[in-house]
Amino acid sequence: MQLLLILVFFVYLMPLVKLLHLMVRSLFFLAPVKVSLPQDGGHGDYKKPVGKRVSLKLLHLISRVEYIVAPLRHWFVGIPFVVFFITVMTLELLGRTKTASQNMFLLDAVLVLFFWSVYSRQTAYAKAAEFLRSFPLAHAEDFLVRFQFELTFGGIDFFHSGDLRRVDPEYTNFKKGIRPLKSRLVFLKGLIDTVYLAHICLFVFRRMGAHYLFNLFDGAAAYWGQRMLMLTHSCLAVNGIEALKEKRGRFIFIFNHKSAFDFILAFFALSTAEINGRRPRLRFILAKDHFRDNPLVYRLFGVGRVCEAAKMIFIARRDRTKSSEDLKRAARIIVNNEIDVAIFPQGTRAKGNCDRAFKRRDAGFYTTINKKDPASQLSHIKKGTSYLVWDTLYEMHQTQRDDELHLVFVGINGTASILPKGKTRVQTMADVQFTVGDVVTLTPQIIEDCLDHTDPQAIEASKKEFLSEINSLINQKLVSVLQLHDLLVQRYLTELKGQFRLSDEKILSLRQNILELSERGDVVYILLDRIYGLPVPQWNGYLSQLTHFLLEKSEYARFINFLEEISFELLKNEYHVDK
Repeated sequence: MQLLLILVFFVYLMPLVKLLHLMVRSLFFLAPVKVSLPQDGGHGDYKKPVGKRVSLKLLHLISRVEYIVAPLRHWFVGIPFVVFFITVMTLELLGRTKTASQNMFLLDAVLVLFFWSVYSRQTAYAKAAEFLRSFPLAHAEDFLVRFQFELTFGGIDFFHSGDLRRVDPEYTNFKKGIRPLKSRLVFLKGLIDTVYLAHICLFVFRRMGAHYLFNLFDGAAAYWGQRMLMLTHSCLAVNGIEALKEKRGRFIFIFNHKSAFDFILAFFALSTAEINGRRPRLRFILAKDHFRDNPLVYRLFGVGRVCEAAKMIFIARRDRTKSSEDLKRAARIIVNNEIDVAIFPQGTRAKGNCDRAFKRRDAGFYTTINKKDPASQLSHIKKGTSYLVWDTLYEMHQTQRDDELHLVFVGINGTASILPKGKTRVQTMADVQFTVGDVVTLTPQIIEDCLDHTDPQAIEASKKEFLSEINSLINQKLVSVLQLHDLLVQRYLTELKGQFRLSDEKILSLRQNILELSERGDVVYILLDRIYGLPVPQWNGYLSQLTHFLLEKSEYARFINFLEEISFELLKNEYHVDK
């Protein structure tokens, strides 16, 4: 028993060191410590003498270890110890044991250290929150080193420790001169950082209220994206952001969806945009089954709870009635609050792509297939976004708002090279690009003609036509901002020339036939995207078949039948981008 308590006491050695350190500083009225930030690959300032340099490296190492160990100590040692302490004291009072009186000093010492570690961690959370609120675009490493030192040693001058570096989200390059690596360790590091950040937000939400979290959230989310970019040694480029400048009104941001990193990086990528005289306050419409109903994501990691506290909207994807109510609630939030709703109209992540050597090659677009209608050329776009647009315009019409509703189309490339759907191995050294495309502006007057009908069936028919037009518009604008069709044709023709040895004459003929067929629809592009979503061994057969149809100028119906065949094949296959 005594040996076990001594072991628990030893586990709490770092909180004891921190307590003694702060007591000494308070006793002698010493100023807060200014942290020497690591400017050279995490190893500190090499202009310092060797002795100080080694000491600094050791302190950084200790702080990084404590950063990982602290939550494990709290949940797997501290909490069980408190339960044990309460049990032993209860048995002592009932006269069942004398264990407590024999080891009272150790029991009390460990209990004090437990509560001290909780208090000091919360102090670090409060400082971290204020830093993120005040400096949302500070370099992620500047924040992380301060936070790790505050958690480990305490007494840190959080806001004046060295010069703060500012990052520019429009071009941020964390790449190193090394080969891309796939690693679950990077995933684990990112998860630890995410959990810390979520619990910082939850702490200030409980202690300082919803208003403080509202002001903190966008800065914290921007740091999250920057930190994940830094962990993966990736490069981010943001284009077209000037299209949003001086825009006034209500906003819906519409993104294509390739990876979990789309959500993570969006806050950072758009953090310098300007709308309504402020930066965007993105609040995503999220899958309830992923963020609210998943106990790991919602309770343990805390991400779901933070999203809920930040007023994001959870949608029940599998319940049409509830999802309709969720979208109407989102529309009311857009109209009545100074926030901007963001949505992925595909409803889920597209399947990851690879090349013939099985190296990751981002993800598709048309591969988010509706199982009920796989051959439809809009099967990949769910109707939820169109309903959101309608509901928002209807709410603006009912409340007699004269604001404009702006639909902002943002194309994302490169995120699936980091983490495709269904994978846990994160790949480093990726190039990520966010491109702000056309901004489509609508007013409530656009639906007045639909609502002027006296016959409910006529209103419903007009509404259905409007929703269909918006769905087509969403597809058209996302394809345009991604430059998807040109990229698919270029890849296809390059494959034919290199893999199939087709002559230049046939390549030219194919290009011309594709252009002619595209006047009737996007079927060729959808076919290409879905073929590249299949396992590599199936490519040659399907590409040969498509090439034959194009050279023969087959009937359009034949292409539609072929699309249905490919779509069902894609639904059957679980595609793997890794060896």
